[in-house]
Amino acid sequence: MKKKSISMLLAIVLVLSACSSSKSGTSTSPGASTSPEETKAAGEASATPVVKPKVTLKIFATDINDVSPGIQSDPIAKEIEKQLNIILDVTKVTGGPDYSTKLSVLTASNDLPDLFWVPGGIERKVLMNANVVLDATDLIQTNGSNLTGNPTVNEALEFSKKFLSTGENTGKLLFLPFMNGQQVVPTWPVVAPQIRWDLYKKMGYPAVNSWDDLLKVLADMQKQFPTAPNGKKAYAVTFHSDWGDWPINSGQLMLGYTDAGAGMAADISDPGKLIPVLTVKDSPYWQLAKWFNKAHQMGILDPDSFTQKFDQLAAKQKAGEVYFVEPGWLRANFDDGKPEDGFAAIPLINGNKFTAGSINSKGGRTYAISKNSKNTDRVMDLINWLNSVEGAKTIQNGVKGQSWDVVNGIEQYKPDIEAAIIKGGLTPDWYKQTGVMLYSQFSGLDPTYIDPQTKNPINITNSVDFQTKSNSTNLVLKDFVEHYKLKTPGDPWFNIEHNSADYAINDAIAMAPDDIKAIVDKVNNFKNTRIFKTMLAKSDEEFNKLQDEFIKDVNDLGYQTYVKWNSDAWVKASEEMEKLKH
Repeated sequence: MKKKSISMLLAIVLVLSACSSSKSGTSTSPGASTSPEETKAAGEASATPVVKPKVTLKIFATDINDVSPGIQSDPIAKEIEKQLNIILDVTKVTGGPDYSTKLSVLTASNDLPDLFWVPGGIERKVLMNANVVLDATDLIQTNGSNLTGNPTVNEALEFSKKFLSTGENTGKLLFLPFMNGQQVVPTWPVVAPQIRWDLYKKMGYPAVNSWDDLLKVLADMQKQFPTAPNGKKAYAVTFHSDWGDWPINSGQLMLGYTDAGAGMAADISDPGKLIPVLTVKDSPYWQLAKWFNKAHQMGILDPDSFTQKFDQLAAKQKAGEVYFVEPGWLRANFDDGKPEDGFAAIPLINGNKFTAGSINSKGGRTYAISKNSKNTDRVMDLINWLNSVEGAKTIQNGVKGQSWDVVNGIEQYKPDIEAAIIKGGLTPDWYKQTGVMLYSQFSGLDPTYIDPQTKNPINITNSVDFQTKSNSTNLVLKDFVEHYKLKTPGDPWFNIEHNSADYAINDAIAMAPDDIKAIVDKVNNFKNTRIFKTMLAKSDEEFNKLQDEFIKDVNDLGYQTYVKWNSDAWVKASEEMEKLKH
């Protein structure tokens, strides 16, 4: 079994949450170095410690590893109980209509858990209309010193009060930011033109200086290696269609753009510049559509691309049936049992920009405290602990002394933990037994948050030391680094001027009125299917004809009305966000 990079693992970091004993919340919260269970009551002059009563907090957490609903007994949960006298009753939840409906039902019955994930604007509006969320403005002053004392987190709190709490609730702290202090870690792009590197090496590393060059190399690759290890026909290029136009829309990242609404994109080198990509013929959207169409005309595009789901694509790539994939987290998916075989990306950089990563500078997740909770102060104690460096490191890496420790001044996993992560293929049971990254996206501080003391990300897998060890065991990445004369695999994409996008502005844009929402729904439904018809063109002439028809039809849906509204809203949000810095 070959030792693959952990890019798939790094794409999966997880969640926690908790609680308290009095509804008004009058006790001070534990800081980063608080002794287990014991804190001083607010305003108490005596040094006599006060042991807070043990409480159980119900939590709805998202993006955590598989945990059975109910009381948790993993090492992280035990450590939280030890330090805070809080028992975690956690239910894993995922986004989508089912969760939105569940929140609505619990809101109507006033039966929300103590702490729960809030996915977006629609859910926030329902919660605000029902007046069921606690305004944590006062509570955070008494029990949230790790949040208010951290400039990065404090800015996210102000952002929440200004943009997430709307209407008559503006200025209230209803929605609490989690995963604060996100940074772009130079590991591997989220989307990239990844090809079978071992086959590229056998071909003699032919030069690739443009996307057309890449098509020629892929065509030659399919010609020289026409059969997959399982005996099936191999195709040079593939994509999946169950996520709509994701291969095109997200593919724009490779050209230095980022999604800015339905059929619109922002140039990361000039974020205030929006492009109505559906109607601009040379837009990044159409450049990607044309590239896939060229592959189709050349006979190197997997014909299943227009009907297959992501899981089917991943299975084909794992089996060696395709030679090009976009999703960065699939780089380590291929496995033919030979450590020297695998995928790596061709560093095609559009000038000085490539959207290799993305962040939300104002918090990657949002949670709320139920106004009906009987333990609001203890919920804030938990949130405060999650926003301490000590607490966040525990959530990310497991309990210090058990899963990791400091060796010669460097934070390192225990040898067995480190070996398991580098090898990959971690099971749900492994996460539960070790606690490592079991809840990492439930962290108050993001896995990429830079510890002011060590100057390293708090999640050890993101540290330079760990990345060096991990990459040294991967023969594909080792050859990739040597071929391009790099220091680390991420250098081509992260050592350029413009390499990431900040999605915080999406939360700052006002919710669209109903007439605009109706247009957005029509445009999304249209482009998510119609673009594939265009990509199936058998000639350039047919492609151009279908493109003209696409542009006419999308405009007939009111697209330009949406473009005007979204452009104005984007500018206004940018200006308001700028004011927060002053």
